[in-house]
Amino acid sequence: MGLFEDDYNDILRKARTGLRMSGEDLAARAGVSTSVLRDLLAGTPEPDEDALRRIAAALGLDAQKLADLALRPEPQKPVTPAPPFAALSLERAANCYVLGHRDGRQGVVVDPGDEADRIANEVERLGVVPAFILVTHDHGDHVGALTAIRRRYPVPVIRSQDGAGIEAGALRGRVRAITGHSPDSAVFIFEERGVAFTGDALFARSVGGAEPGEGYRTQIDRVRSAILSLPPATVLAPGHGPLTTVADERRRNPFFP
Repeated sequence: MGLFEDDYNDILRKARTGLRMSGEDLAARAGVSTSVLRDLLAGTPEPDEDALRRIAAALGLDAQKLADLALRPEPQKPVTPAPPFAALSLERAANCYVLGHRDGRQGVVVDPGDEADRIANEVERLGVVPAFILVTHDHGDHVGALTAIRRRYPVPVIRSQDGAGIEAGALRGRVRAITGHSPDSAVFIFEERGVAFTGDALFARSVGGAEPGEGYRTQIDRVRSAILSLPPATVLAPGHGPLTTVADERRRNPFFP
């Protein structure tokens, strides 16, 4: 694992799978040998930049961004929304978040995937009173502790209700459905707080795996329209990997030429 959730070969694999492109077809379109393609898909530590660029272009990826990620990676600069806010990397390797508002105690817990006691301790440390539990999608690594957290905080659960508003005291947000990674994938946007919880729709420098074909194309289109259209300084809190910003993903994410 490199600096981010996905390495360059993970990105190649996701794009190839999403486009339902065989290895032979991709190699032919890119003008590279199948052995070179095989090495790149395996994540060879010193990829040939010309071949990498050719394959990226054949997959509709941004060749410069992918080459930079593979050969000249820049660590994500630390970004954190204003408090009260917490980001927890849980044992199952998914992220959980707690968000409140400076003008009131009510807030939300996002994706309680594991370690209910640890999540509850963070809620108490921040002094946040959960009004809702937000679930970006129902995969086990994001909801594994949902039942346990609801025992502690018996509040409504909000899932993929496209266009719905969220009101937790002074905290205001909205829901956008972004299918592709799963049929129930959602993003929770809190523009006043400058943060959006993207689940597995978008990672720093990558996206979550999507159903091949229409699922993949829909995910890419909706991430572009619903997330990358937000103000550049918006902090993006993904389901895996580090926090990022809209500006950084516009500038460096290979899925968005």
